[in-house]
Amino acid sequence: MKRIYSLLCTTLLTCMISPKIYGQDSTLVKYPYLIEFPIFDFPYNKHSSYENPSMQQGLQLTKSLHAGNYYINNRLWANIISTDTRSGRIWNRIAANASSGLVDLLLTYEVVVFSPQWQHEEFHRNGLSLQSIPSYNETYNRFNGGQANGSVSKVRDEDMIA
Repeated sequence: MKRIYSLLCTTLLTCMISPKIYGQDSTLVKYPYLIEFPIFDFPYNKHSSYENPSMQQGLQLTKSLHAGNYYINNRLWANIISTDTRSGRIWNRIAANASSGLVDLLLTYEVVVFSPQWQHEEFHRNGLSLQSIPSYNETYNRFNGGQANGSVSKVRDEDMIA
């Protein structure tokens, strides 16, 4: 009971002293691009002790990365091609979408981490972590120069039997 009371007080205090937090809203001109990442995702993080991100955290990481790609490309092309005329708006959209698509292609097939493939494999790891089964996401091989083959490994057969 004392632990629940302590958690409740900490949460309440954090909400009281935190700056005003806005959701993703296109009417807020002051904050046109917001990165969402839930630091705490209970009860998942309590169980997995941050071994890997929860499904919600993985989804928000991937979403924020790709939204950032489109935001940066839109801002870039707005400075290059004027949108004052109809043809300017059309060429602006074509250029911004083509460059965003190329960056998405690069992120998905070359960088791999935080791509939809990474997210898919992290979802598998979430299910395994909830059963206390350790695993490894092969997309992390990109960091040490290996191939990211899109699978979860280092799972023992003995762990899967239970």
